[in-house]
Amino acid sequence: MYNISPDQSSGDYTVSWTEVTSATKYILQEAANLEFTGPKTVYTGSLLYKDFKGISSGTYYYRVLASNEFDVKGGWSKIKSVKVTEPNYYIISGTIHGASNVLVTLSGDATGSQTVSSSGGSYSFTVPEGKTYSVTPSKSGYTFSPSSKTFTNVTSNQNQDFITTYTLTMRVNPSDGGSTSPAGSASYDDGTVVTITAAPALGYRFVGWTGSVADTGKQTTTVTVTGNMTVTANFMKFTEPPIDILLVSISAGTFRMGDVENYGQYFDEKPVHEVTLSSFEMSVYEVTQGQYTSVMGSNPANSYGVGDDYPVYNVSWYDAVKFCNKLSDAEGLERCYNESTWSCDFSKNGYRLPTEAEWEYACRAGTETYFYTGNNLSSDRGTSTDLDRACWYWYNWGQANDKAHVVGAKEPNAFGLYDMHGNVWEWCNDWDGLYTSDSQSNPKGPSSGSARVIRGGSRNDYAENCRSAFRYWIDPSDVYYNVGLRVVRRP
Repeated sequence: MYNISPDQSSGDYTVSWTEVTSATKYILQEAANLEFTGPKTVYTGSLLYKDFKGISSGTYYYRVLASNEFDVKGGWSKIKSVKVTEPNYYIISGTIHGASNVLVTLSGDATGSQTVSSSGGSYSFTVPEGKTYSVTPSKSGYTFSPSSKTFTNVTSNQNQDFITTYTLTMRVNPSDGGSTSPAGSASYDDGTVVTITAAPALGYRFVGWTGSVADTGKQTTTVTVTGNMTVTANFMKFTEPPIDILLVSISAGTFRMGDVENYGQYFDEKPVHEVTLSSFEMSVYEVTQGQYTSVMGSNPANSYGVGDDYPVYNVSWYDAVKFCNKLSDAEGLERCYNESTWSCDFSKNGYRLPTEAEWEYACRAGTETYFYTGNNLSSDRGTSTDLDRACWYWYNWGQANDKAHVVGAKEPNAFGLYDMHGNVWEWCNDWDGLYTSDSQSNPKGPSSGSARVIRGGSRNDYAENCRSAFRYWIDPSDVYYNVGLRVVRRP
């Protein structure tokens, strides 16, 4: 007896038979009916099987005849049938992002290849169901995410997009100037937005980004990965000796804030209200041009008094905040300001601008007079013999030819602070807003606004504008030739 197996198949199949003793040749015939009319010989040879491709549905009939070396033939085997069912076909497709002319290869139980000529172009393979296939994109010098995709027992249409991955390399210049986050090299999918941050080492300051990124001037910014990219964080060593911001400790205390002298000319100085403050440290002098240049790399001052010991001016509120952050970096302190939201974290130990309450408390130094030097004020409110001792203002600016004057040239207050009256206005941290009569503890001003507070008056203001209680505010992006800053920090 001869055997033909299997009796049925789906797709590809094999017809096999039992070996016959002394047989050296087998003949396999195929017919389309059980009567075996019109048979065709599909195999002659010594093998015990024949592979077929089930490319169309239907029932096929087979019989085998064995013969020996003398061509003596036995009888035909019993007829066996094979029912072939054509398989369902499904689509494996997808899109290639970020690269063109990518070769996409199908392997596994079916094979093929296609070239996707454009970025965002698609590929498509038709495969029989129930089998396992792998799809792999490739292009010299490129990597993809995922690197390949395997589909097992495919019984439905499948989709897989492949995204080009690129390398973002972060560098530091000079090598000991600081660090970046992320650091080194890493792979990212095409179009990934990566947040990058530069952190200066002690004694260095961040000066900007170079390479494959738009330099925003911010230590934290973003880069969109659209190819292999290199970004360098550049730092500069501070000039020696190190920046010397001389601070004085201001003890905690309670004071009356506002028009305690009952000057009565300005509604925004009322109502007088009680404020309690924690201790803090404040710079003895207004920030000088030399200090500002050492930190920021350039001097914004112009013809209104230029020199390392002159107060810096032409500084916006945003510039003042950046100076505070970079000064904190230089001394290894925590940054107080978020340069994305411009909010201040008062819990940090770095430098910041004084609150309006801190400024007035520090200026008064325990006094309740117009100026920390006394209460004298002329009838036209333009001059004060008391103020002359402590302040460069309109009445005596002629001695400086309408220029800022070197810091510390006048009389300090009881806290040892110079130029709290006059010379240049000083930025405060607060948004502008009106007072209330409520007692307050460590007030920080309104949560939002359109202008930031400046205090102290300047060399070209009348005496009344240099009073301890006088308030003014301007747009934080504005730059004026008579506006500078001093800094504070918590102990």
